[in-house]
Amino acid sequence: MKVAVFAGSFDPFTLGHEDIVEQALHVFDRLVIGVGQSSSKRPLFSDEERVEIIQDIYKDRPEISVKAFAGLVVDFARKENATCLVRGLRTEADFSYEMPMAMTNHKISPEIQTVFFPTKSQFAYVSSSLVKELSVHGGDVSSFVPPMVVARMSQKNS
Repeated sequence: MKVAVFAGSFDPFTLGHEDIVEQALHVFDRLVIGVGQSSSKRPLFSDEERVEIIQDIYKDRPEISVKAFAGLVVDFARKENATCLVRGLRTEADFSYEMPMAMTNHKISPEIQTVFFPTKSQFAYVSSSLVKELSVHGGDVSSFVPPMVVARMSQKNS
Protein backbone atom coordinates (compact mmCIF):
# COMPACT_ATOMS: atom_id res chain seq x y z
CA MET A 1 0.00 0.00 0.00
CA LYS A 2 1.40 3.38 -1.02
CA VAL A 3 0.87 5.94 1.75
CA ALA A 4 1.59 9.66 1.47
CA VAL A 5 1.27 12.65 3.78
CA PHE A 6 -0.09 16.00 2.62
CA ALA A 7 0.84 18.42 5.38
CA GLY A 8 -0.03 22.06 5.83
CA SER A 9 -1.73 24.53 8.07
CA PHE A 10 -4.92 24.44 5.94
CA ASP A 11 -6.26 27.61 7.55
CA PRO A 12 -8.63 27.44 5.76
CA PHE A 13 -8.71 24.37 3.52
CA THR A 14 -9.18 25.62 -0.06
CA LEU A 15 -10.32 24.21 -3.39
CA GLY A 16 -6.64 24.27 -4.36
CA HIS A 17 -5.88 21.92 -1.45
CA GLU A 18 -8.81 19.76 -2.54
CA ASP A 19 -7.35 19.61 -6.06
CA ILE A 20 -3.99 18.40 -4.72
CA VAL A 21 -5.72 15.73 -2.60
CA GLU A 22 -7.54 14.38 -5.67
CA GLN A 23 -4.36 14.33 -7.75
CA ALA A 24 -2.46 12.53 -4.99
CA LEU A 25 -5.13 9.84 -4.77
CA HIS A 26 -4.42 8.93 -8.41
CA VAL A 27 -0.93 7.92 -7.29
CA PHE A 28 -1.30 6.79 -3.67
CA ASP A 29 -3.58 4.24 -2.03
CA ARG A 30 -3.92 6.19 1.20
CA LEU A 31 -3.43 9.86 1.99
CA VAL A 32 -2.95 11.29 5.45
CA ILE A 33 -3.75 14.98 5.63
CA GLY A 34 -1.51 16.33 8.36
CA VAL A 35 -2.78 19.51 9.94
CA GLY A 36 0.26 21.30 11.30
CA GLN A 37 0.24 23.89 14.00
CA SER A 38 0.15 27.47 12.70
CA SER A 39 2.88 28.97 14.84
CA SER A 40 3.92 31.83 12.56
CA LYS A 41 0.41 33.03 11.77
CA ARG A 42 -2.66 33.98 13.73
CA PRO A 43 -5.00 31.15 12.76
CA LEU A 44 -8.64 31.65 11.89
CA PHE A 45 -9.44 28.11 13.04
CA SER A 46 -7.90 26.15 15.90
CA ASP A 47 -5.98 22.96 15.12
CA GLU A 48 -8.98 20.94 16.28
CA GLU A 49 -11.40 22.93 14.12
CA ARG A 50 -9.23 22.49 11.03
CA VAL A 51 -9.03 18.73 11.58
CA GLU A 52 -12.80 18.55 12.13
CA ILE A 53 -13.58 20.58 8.99
CA ILE A 54 -11.34 18.48 6.74
CA GLN A 55 -12.64 15.25 8.29
CA ASP A 56 -16.17 16.42 7.49
CA ILE A 57 -15.20 17.16 3.88
CA TYR A 58 -13.77 13.64 3.45
CA LYS A 59 -16.06 11.68 5.78
CA ASP A 60 -17.05 9.31 2.98
CA ARG A 61 -13.49 8.71 1.79
CA PRO A 62 -11.89 5.89 3.85
CA GLU A 63 -8.61 6.24 1.94
CA ILE A 64 -8.15 9.70 3.50
CA SER A 65 -7.40 10.32 7.15
CA VAL A 66 -6.89 13.67 8.84
CA LYS A 67 -4.65 14.16 11.86
CA ALA A 68 -3.09 17.07 13.69
CA PHE A 69 0.64 17.01 14.25
CA ALA A 70 3.45 19.08 15.70
CA GLY A 71 7.14 18.88 14.93
CA LEU A 72 8.91 17.73 11.80
CA VAL A 73 6.74 16.54 8.95
CA VAL A 74 9.16 13.68 8.21
CA ASP A 75 8.71 12.39 11.77
CA PHE A 76 4.94 12.55 11.29
CA ALA A 77 5.27 10.76 7.92
CA ARG A 78 7.35 7.98 9.49
CA LYS A 79 4.75 7.56 12.25
CA GLU A 80 2.06 7.19 9.56
CA ASN A 81 4.17 4.68 7.58
CA ALA A 82 4.23 7.09 4.63
CA THR A 83 6.99 6.98 2.04
CA CYS A 84 6.12 10.27 0.35
CA LEU A 85 5.27 13.84 1.16
CA VAL A 86 2.77 15.51 -1.17
CA ARG A 87 3.22 19.19 -1.93
CA GLY A 88 1.17 21.42 -4.18
CA LEU A 89 2.66 23.99 -6.51
CA ARG A 90 0.76 27.04 -7.73
CA THR A 91 3.56 29.18 -9.16
CA GLU A 92 7.32 29.27 -9.56
CA ALA A 93 7.44 31.12 -6.22
CA ASP A 94 5.98 28.01 -4.55
CA PHE A 95 8.66 25.90 -6.24
CA SER A 96 11.39 28.22 -4.93
CA TYR A 97 9.97 27.87 -1.43
CA GLU A 98 9.22 24.14 -1.59
CA MET A 99 12.42 22.84 -3.20
CA PRO A 100 14.83 23.72 -0.33
CA MET A 101 12.31 22.25 2.12
CA ALA A 102 12.13 19.03 0.07
CA MET A 103 15.92 18.79 -0.08
CA THR A 104 16.19 19.34 3.68
CA ASN A 105 13.54 16.72 4.38
CA HIS A 106 15.38 14.29 2.09
CA LYS A 107 18.66 14.95 3.91
CA ILE A 108 16.98 14.27 7.26
CA SER A 109 14.98 11.25 6.03
CA PRO A 110 16.26 9.88 2.71
CA GLU A 111 13.62 7.12 2.77
CA ILE A 112 10.83 9.70 2.40
CA GLN A 113 10.41 11.31 -1.01
CA THR A 114 8.65 14.56 -1.86
CA VAL A 115 6.23 14.56 -4.78
CA PHE A 116 5.04 17.84 -6.27
CA PHE A 117 1.64 18.25 -7.91
CA PRO A 118 0.83 21.40 -9.87
CA THR A 119 -2.58 22.79 -9.07
CA LYS A 120 -5.09 23.40 -11.80
CA SER A 121 -4.76 26.84 -13.33
CA GLN A 122 -8.06 28.08 -11.88
CA PHE A 123 -6.61 27.65 -8.37
CA ALA A 124 -3.13 29.04 -9.08
CA TYR A 125 -3.84 32.33 -7.32
CA VAL A 126 -5.85 30.91 -4.41
CA SER A 127 -4.15 30.96 -1.02
CA SER A 128 -5.47 30.51 2.49
CA SER A 129 -4.19 33.99 3.37
CA LEU A 130 -6.10 35.55 0.47
CA VAL A 131 -9.27 33.69 1.45
CA LYS A 132 -8.99 34.80 5.09
CA GLU A 133 -8.46 38.42 4.04
CA LEU A 134 -11.42 38.31 1.67
CA SER A 135 -13.63 36.76 4.34
CA VAL A 136 -12.66 39.27 7.04
CA HIS A 137 -13.78 42.09 4.75
CA GLY A 138 -17.12 40.46 3.98
CA GLY A 139 -16.21 39.06 0.57
CA ASP A 140 -17.75 35.95 -0.96
CA VAL A 141 -15.30 33.06 -0.55
CA SER A 142 -17.56 30.37 -2.04
CA SER A 143 -15.52 30.04 -5.24
CA PHE A 144 -12.29 29.47 -3.27
CA VAL A 145 -13.21 26.96 -0.54
CA PRO A 146 -15.48 23.89 -0.19
CA PRO A 147 -19.05 24.57 1.03
CA MET A 148 -18.23 23.14 4.48
CA VAL A 149 -15.53 25.80 4.88
CA VAL A 150 -17.82 28.60 3.67
CA ALA A 151 -20.30 27.70 6.40
CA ARG A 152 -17.65 27.56 9.11
CA MET A 153 -16.10 30.87 8.00
CA SER A 154 -19.54 32.50 8.06
CA GLN A 155 -19.94 31.35 11.67
CA LYS A 156 -16.54 32.81 12.58
CA ASN A 157 -17.33 36.17 10.99
CA SER A 158 -20.79 36.55 12.57
